[in-house]
Amino acid sequence: MENIMSKTRELGEALRMSREYARMREAELGAMTDETSAAAFSDWIAVKTQIGLLLEEAEPNEAELRRSERALKVLDERISSLAPLREWRAARSAFEEVLRLINGELKRMLSGESEAGAAIAQGLMGKSGILQ
Repeated sequence: MENIMSKTRELGEALRMSREYARMREAELGAMTDETSAAAFSDWIAVKTQIGLLLEEAEPNEAELRRSERALKVLDERISSLAPLREWRAARSAFEEVLRLINGELKRMLSGESEAGAAIAQGLMGKSGILQ
């Protein structure tokens, strides 16, 4: 297990050093230091939180829920109009794609669908019995 955790830390460090992560963090800082963008994002978070709380209720107030959903739609449009927040969303999406690709490769490797995965799966079954 220690080897897995060590490799996980290595992967985390590689991700942190990636161009996609750096771009995402830079875009986040840009969005949060722009007063208009920061205020719009803060408002969006507040409305999303309010909707979440309403949905947790046994019998949510439907009128309040509709008002909040309309407010969220207006805020989504506002956020889409602000360049710093658009850049942050795009950068976050690019980084999330990297994570999706990594997860896909891990799944292929563990299922033996890739050459490397077949070798790793064979090694796990033969050496440690993990997959037996």
